[in-house]
Amino acid sequence: MKYLTDGDFTQAIASWVSLVDFYADWCGPCQILWKLIPHLAEKYQWKALVAKVDTDKQILVTQKYQISALPTVILFRDGIEIERIRWLQQPEAYSAAIDKALALQ
Repeated sequence: MKYLTDGDFTQAIASWVSLVDFYADWCGPCQILWKLIPHLAEKYQWKALVAKVDTDKQILVTQKYQISALPTVILFRDGIEIERIRWLQQPEAYSAAIDKALALQ
């Protein structure tokens, strides 16, 4: 799992299927999702990038993608947003979103 910053975000997601968790430390549902994200990173290692963005510290990326609800998970394919999942969902929803994006390649 990788933590992305304003400086490396665009390059990191440019040529992968990427699931990016936009979170804040103070967000209760984000803390629940926090436990799932490492499992997704391990499951999809070498297939997809699973990353996190701290919305309190990475203001430019947060504003660019108009993150207004936490947690927000965005799925990208080759740098283009293809799906947005707001609020906390069942764990299967995140795996299904990655699988769907990988199938599009």
